[in-house]
Amino acid sequence: MAAYRNDPEDPPNSLSLEKILNRLKYCKKADAYDKLFYGRVGYLYDLQFLRSHLPPSILPREISSLPGESVKLISQSGISLSSEILPDDPPLLRKWHDKTCLGAAHGMLGILTILMPEHRIFHHGDVLTEEDLRMLERTVDWLIRQRDNEGNLPSSLENSGGKNGWK
Repeated sequence: MAAYRNDPEDPPNSLSLEKILNRLKYCKKADAYDKLFYGRVGYLYDLQFLRSHLPPSILPREISSLPGESVKLISQSGISLSSEILPDDPPLLRKWHDKTCLGAAHGMLGILTILMPEHRIFHHGDVLTEEDLRMLERTVDWLIRQRDNEGNLPSSLENSGGKNGWK
């Protein structure tokens, strides 16, 4: 995070914070990725990091609405894809390079890792609703059912064996 400094006396550069705030424009694009490394979920992680490590007094006021907008975009994308591929279950899915990825790097595990603690990090109920939490729980339950006999998760729905769920 370019905006973060180890020295609390050295506030983050306002230009860096402005870039982070403006990143929402990318997230609103219909073809934006939801990926953890460089997508909507990564952006949400950036917001979580800033809120967790910087004093509220130096953060722009508009940052409080961005997590909710980000979660909404991520959820809408996941719901849309899931309804196309598996309309009954799970509520959320992700595609990466034409594969329905389940793992931590490109798929649902990585996305859920950032979404699940959202209500705890931001300390208010307007980011994740009770309905959102139920949707996340149903997605986790579905992922658990996808494990193989050894307890491993395939990297994608299209890959039923060999690679485990990191990818």
